[in-house]
Amino acid sequence: MSTTDILKAAGDGPLSRTLHSEAIASTIIAGLPAWLDPYQFRRTCVAAFADDAFAGIHPREQLRAVLKCAELGVLPGAHGHIAFIPRGGKLHAEIMFRGYVYLAEQQEHIRKVTPHVVHTSDPFTATEIAPNQWRVDSHGRQGDDPFGSRSFAYKKNIKLDATGLRGVYLQIDHVDGSTVYHVIPGDRILRNMAASRTDSISSRYPERFFRKTGIRAAWADGVFSGGNDEITARGLAMREMDIGADTSRPAAVRAPSMLDHAVEVPPHDEDTGEVIEVEAETVIVEIDDGPELDENGDIIGGPST
Repeated sequence: MSTTDILKAAGDGPLSRTLHSEAIASTIIAGLPAWLDPYQFRRTCVAAFADDAFAGIHPREQLRAVLKCAELGVLPGAHGHIAFIPRGGKLHAEIMFRGYVYLAEQQEHIRKVTPHVVHTSDPFTATEIAPNQWRVDSHGRQGDDPFGSRSFAYKKNIKLDATGLRGVYLQIDHVDGSTVYHVIPGDRILRNMAASRTDSISSRYPERFFRKTGIRAAWADGVFSGGNDEITARGLAMREMDIGADTSRPAAVRAPSMLDHAVEVPPHDEDTGEVIEVEAETVIVEIDDGPELDENGDIIGGPST
């Protein structure tokens, strides 16, 4: 598809013209990971920020949001990977559980990842097959009613028995036909959510945030590490952005180029969308080189407490 065709399909506004400029193509677009198609990325970004909710947001701020998506290797908008919330003329990013799922599913050996939330009323059985490793045998709904009510609640310092939550488990289907599970107890979910900066949103959508906290914990446990360094680095960057982790120490695992050298969004003409050529500033994103910790601060693989 030609650039002209893409512009016609995506719309011919300032953001679209900027994303198709030579300067942007040589920085953001050229640095996209292999799993993001440049044409799809451009079209998706333009469509996402054409929403009326972003009408008052400056195109430069929208372009910063596009850069964040490129850094993390995810798509904005209807895909549900990452949400941008307008506040005071700025766009604040909120990682969604589907963003973690999407990255995990880019691993060559993984076909599908599904986070399941277990309600206290759900019939649920699992078998321990190794220390702290479980196989989920069955998970249904009370009375075998697929439309049965399952209410969840969340707020800061809520007790587990008031949430309706028993826990979260991930079903990880591999391309070879095998399936493994990773189980995260409800009390760990609540401890991790208590450290979050999104209490008001998670209180409105508790089940969604239980899922997100569960798969984020699985990333912290190293469930999706070791297969592809580029995906692992982006998963780590996503978690750091999501929970505000300390990144003061130098990196042990090198992040991909879009994370190492995130070019500051260049200024552009608001009427034409053309980029004004300036010398780009290099920003170094550092990643913690300490021992791998879970989200409770415990060393993964260390003695249990």
